[in-house]
Amino acid sequence: MGFNLMPMLVQSRDEIGAELELNEKYKKISEEKQRIFVEIAKHLPEQMEQLIYQYEEIEAESGTFESEALYLKGLQHGIELAVMLKVDKAMFDKLKSWGAGMFSKSV
Repeated sequence: MGFNLMPMLVQSRDEIGAELELNEKYKKISEEKQRIFVEIAKHLPEQMEQLIYQYEEIEAESGTFESEALYLKGLQHGIELAVMLKVDKAMFDKLKSWGAGMFSKSV
């Protein structure tokens, strides 16, 4: 019987998404990306407009896949590092609080 990481992955994705929505730099980038996409789409013939929307959907799926792979690789590295450093519960709690909210800060 295997261990299912999907609930943790989904929760982390949701948490990071919520934190990123609070990040002003991220919001500016997202808004500009959307503005440029809409501008491009409105200058295309209808069939090409549909194609660019299909491209955007596939690009989003690809990005999700890449993010999940990076998350899992980071989790693997974190576990390996914790074992190597013999991290105890107190150190883990300190490290966890250090990383909390790191994406919500405006960088």
